[in-house]
Amino acid sequence: MTTGTICSSYYYVDDICISTDSLFASNYSWEDTLLSIPNIFTPNYDGVNDLFEITGLAKGDKVQIYNRWGTLVFETESAKMFWDGYTTSGKPCQSGVYYYIVTLQSGETRKGYLTLLK
Repeated sequence: MTTGTICSSYYYVDDICISTDSLFASNYSWEDTLLSIPNIFTPNYDGVNDLFEITGLAKGDKVQIYNRWGTLVFETESAKMFWDGYTTSGKPCQSGVYYYIVTLQSGETRKGYLTLLK
């Protein structure tokens, strides 16, 4: 099994540092997939950085987002994954730190934190 290359990028938007974790991998596992997972987003409807979006997912990959109390606030299995800062029942989430779990169809997982700033 080959080891993937982990890359990090940093972007500055309105004086806020936005870091993106990217994992390069090869044959539908973490070694086979290029995922880009941001760690901050600002859903304030200014047209910039309004969505938390993970790129590189396939249909059937699961993304779960939890608040700081461990309550599931968002879940999807769509290949086009984005979160607008609202719960699945349509309630707006507060600014703060959230925890995500990405589970590929192969069963491999990636976990981390993201910040929602309004």
